[in-house]
Amino acid sequence: MKIVQFTDTNVDYLLANTDLKVVVYTGQLDLIVDTLGTLNWVHSLKWPELKNWETAKRQQMSGGYVKTHKNFSLYWIIKAGHMVPTDAGDTALAMLHKIIQS
Repeated sequence: MKIVQFTDTNVDYLLANTDLKVVVYTGQLDLIVDTLGTLNWVHSLKWPELKNWETAKRQQMSGGYVKTHKNFSLYWIIKAGHMVPTDAGDTALAMLHKIIQS
């Protein structure tokens, strides 16, 4: 198994040149990788469709929110810190089902 560290450039490439789903999730209470920092990172991407993602509506789901455009989704998980599956297991499972089904 090869572990790859993704950079902004890698993510931009995947979004613009593949059909792969790029999914990011953030726990609202995360003090290590906070939601504001995650949003700042997303807004720094050079993906040509970023403006369309930014204007897409954030959809409410049980225990959080999701915003999706094309092959990029960002999930905000409420009442969860850095360990989303531990802090909000039901929501994490619902998120996983949504990712797999779409």
